[in-house]
Amino acid sequence: YVARGGTLPRAKPRPLVKELKNGDTVAGDGFTVRVQSVIHAQPVLECFGYRLEAEGASFAYSGDAGPCKAMEELARNADVLVHMCHFISGTALNAEFDKRNSGHLEVARLAQAAGVRNLVASHITEQMDVPGVRERLIREMGEIYRGNLFFGEDLMEIPVGAPGPRKLD
Repeated sequence: YVARGGTLPRAKPRPLVKELKNGDTVAGDGFTVRVQSVIHAQPVLECFGYRLEAEGASFAYSGDAGPCKAMEELARNADVLVHMCHFISGTALNAEFDKRNSGHLEVARLAQAAGVRNLVASHITEQMDVPGVRERLIREMGEIYRGNLFFGEDLMEIPVGAPGPRKLD
């Protein structure tokens, strides 16, 4: 803190916290965020999906969620959807796990049904980190979802529009 120019004693943060609930909309200077309950860990946790709209662009985020109509509605015609892709479809631990989490084919179906332009699969597990497996999953998802598909990685930058190749040097 001091090394970056701060002066001691350091003031404790005093964040303004507002708990959100299903159906809330938060509006700020030039942006809105819509909140919807999504299926995942109820009744232990209340889980939400979000849609941010600003400057003519839209971003939807599932958090941890199984496939559900609420998330499909939030993602409708979104420029970018980041969605939990937790397991390879057909390998769920049990029916309840399958319902409360998302497999790769379910994520592809949701994104296609919602008309999403860019889909980012996130919350990827180690079962997908095997040479050749990720490529197979991308091919299978691409047979369902016709937009731009990304397997999310830390610090990855996703374009709001269509991705394009870099110029050869």
